[in-house]
Amino acid sequence: MQQKIFVFDELMEEHRELLRRARALQDALSGDVPSSVASAPDFSELCERVSRHLRKEEEALLPVLARYGTVRDDFEPVTRMLLGHARIRKEISRLGGEAARGRVGSFTLQKFAYGLARGVLEEEQEYRYLEERLPNEALEEISERLSARYGGDPSPSAIP
Repeated sequence: MQQKIFVFDELMEEHRELLRRARALQDALSGDVPSSVASAPDFSELCERVSRHLRKEEEALLPVLARYGTVRDDFEPVTRMLLGHARIRKEISRLGGEAARGRVGSFTLQKFAYGLARGVLEEEQEYRYLEERLPNEALEEISERLSARYGGDPSPSAIP
């Protein structure tokens, strides 16, 4: 019996951290938020973490998914992820523009936090689907690409 490989653990852990931070931002926005919130170190760090995570998925995960036809012989999961990434990047850009003008609207921050949380939850569902259905060779390639580009343990976890 072939062991099932799990390669999405690191990405899912990053998702959980981003989700925690997005929810904290949403909680902070339920009260009065100063217009300088986008320039705060925590918010800037969140934007940088999000950008790094999106690059990681786009460089290590999506090319493999595209090559394997994402199991369903279509590119819907790849397209969905890229569109989600584009929406998140748009909100980061909008926030950067508002911060440069010295005025960050709470609506923009709410939209960013909501979009990030929604994207994380959607991708987690996709990860579970893919991990169950992709062949081990695809999962191994994803693991190798993540390790080569971003360090970490090159061997995916496996269970019988």
